[in-house]
Amino acid sequence: MRPGNLVVVPAGRRGPAAACLLLHTGAAGERAGREGLARVTASAVLDGVRPQLADLGATVTATSSLSSMRFAFTASAAVLPRALALVGDAIAGTRVSDPAVARAVERRRTEIALEDAVPRRRALTLLNATLFHPSERHSRPIGGTVTTMSAITPRSVRSFVAQARQGPITLVTSVDSAAMDGLLSAASGRPAEAPAPRLGLHLGPHVADNPASTQVTYALALLLPGRRHSDWSALTVLAHVLGGGLASRLNVALRDRRGAAYGLTAACLPIRGAGILLIEGSVAPGRAREALDEIVEILTDLHRYGPTPAELATAVRYLAGGAPIRLETAEQVVAETASLVAEGLPPALLWSEPEALTALDMATVTRTAGRHLSPHGLHLGAVVPTGLTDVAFRLAGDR
Repeated sequence: MRPGNLVVVPAGRRGPAAACLLLHTGAAGERAGREGLARVTASAVLDGVRPQLADLGATVTATSSLSSMRFAFTASAAVLPRALALVGDAIAGTRVSDPAVARAVERRRTEIALEDAVPRRRALTLLNATLFHPSERHSRPIGGTVTTMSAITPRSVRSFVAQARQGPITLVTSVDSAAMDGLLSAASGRPAEAPAPRLGLHLGPHVADNPASTQVTYALALLLPGRRHSDWSALTVLAHVLGGGLASRLNVALRDRRGAAYGLTAACLPIRGAGILLIEGSVAPGRAREALDEIVEILTDLHRYGPTPAELATAVRYLAGGAPIRLETAEQVVAETASLVAEGLPPALLWSEPEALTALDMATVTRTAGRHLSPHGLHLGAVVPTGLTDVAFRLAGDR
């Protein structure tokens, strides 16, 4: 009998064959003070078999999230089973050498330094610190910090691999193969549904300065229901209306009319146990407060009155019509399916979401906006040019 945690996606897609191995133990399973262990572990496991994978001509990347460690494969259909077997054997045997761990830690330190230099990444880190309760793993950097890298040892990595190997494991693949049947059969259970994270104790803002910044970089968010919620499709439409392109409300107001920003974006993102509406953008320091007030005003209007019929039709046409392009290759289908599986969602949701979008009507979307888009729950992280940390940020009225 084949293991039940094998998901074979529809074949016949363009491009090479693809697969994604998910170990449903991610950053949420790390001990305090060892943030980034999941990311380092995935990198170290892959490092041990990288030369053999290169000889096969297979491309494999390792990433991590709150809910899982992932190994994404692309290769020819003939090579893919052998590449899967190499990584599966490395996980099953917990063969992670001390030098592999040392290299993975050093790589991660370099990546963290580069990420900290990017205003957008720093703004997101600050946002998470205010959006989520301090006890929630969401509130701390998923990939760890330079300080936590010092606490990660070869022993902790091998222990984390062993922990992951004993938990749920899923293989999503475009080529049915028995290469990992042993690893999958030995895995226990299914990924558990995560509870919604608790919100932070205050709305912020969390502000940091950056000597390389010439603009104020915003990251704002509302906590939303997750992707399994019946309102998710309507929420994605509302996010598109708000900041899904240059013709969106935020960009028409702040880019075209006021000239205060090059562009802003808004999107609904699924996270472990919930979802968020994320609004991002950079504005001139002298226009920072003006722009923030405008963002809140636009969100308030959308919350109260919903979209116009024309906005709804445009958003649905873009989101539902773009699905075939986003699912054109086996690699894209596998990646999207793996994201669903990682959150405990059914793979069939990938194909039903376009239908759910086209079924939306004005009453449903307007009702969803009224339920979930109140600006009174808006949290803020901001990175400003050095010397301007005293910029007066105000979210709205007497909040």
